[in-house]
Amino acid sequence: MNKQGIISLIKNFVGSSNLLVIPTKLIEFTGGLDTALLLSQIIYWSDKTTDGWIAKSYREWFDEIRLSEYEVRSSAKKLEAEGLIMTKLKQFAGAPKIHYKLNEEVFVEKFMKFLGSDMKEQVEEENSEIREQLQKLFLMVANRMLTPFEVAEMEKLAKSYGKEKLFEAIKECAKEGRITLKGVELKLNPELRVTKKKGVLYD
Repeated sequence: MNKQGIISLIKNFVGSSNLLVIPTKLIEFTGGLDTALLLSQIIYWSDKTTDGWIAKSYREWFDEIRLSEYEVRSSAKKLEAEGLIMTKLKQFAGAPKIHYKLNEEVFVEKFMKFLGSDMKEQVEEENSEIREQLQKLFLMVANRMLTPFEVAEMEKLAKSYGKEKLFEAIKECAKEGRITLKGVELKLNPELRVTKKKGVLYD
């Protein structure tokens, strides 16, 4: 699974805009409840801005996760020292505000190493679930099962673009009466100009 796939999987278990959720493994990974809570929220917000940087005052952090300025400072310092996040002070809405950003590459590498085999098993379970859902979808929209090659190619698209977007692209192609790997990929990213082998899916 690629970096974005791992991040997407982790996001299923952390963070929220109004509900505090902290996996026990994240607490063990960071070594403390406060640090894990801050990291989980940074992960949650990481794909909700255009550049990945999150601008929040200490008051906003308190309102969101009930950590004091000292607790946020201390936790951010620990995370930055480990290379898990980056911070910078810059203007935002007319006032200086600390910006936070998840260092995805470092986080994934260290978290995967920490989790070891447990994470590998979870990733495989997710892949199995995606394969099962793909087969059910194709039985519904195409009245047949996917071949092993088609499943592998679809899994790659799911990891690159997300499962839900992939399923919507397949349904859109089905409505047009012609499902191909090329067609599905172009639905996901119209700017792509790719060539796929003929004879795969509906050609």
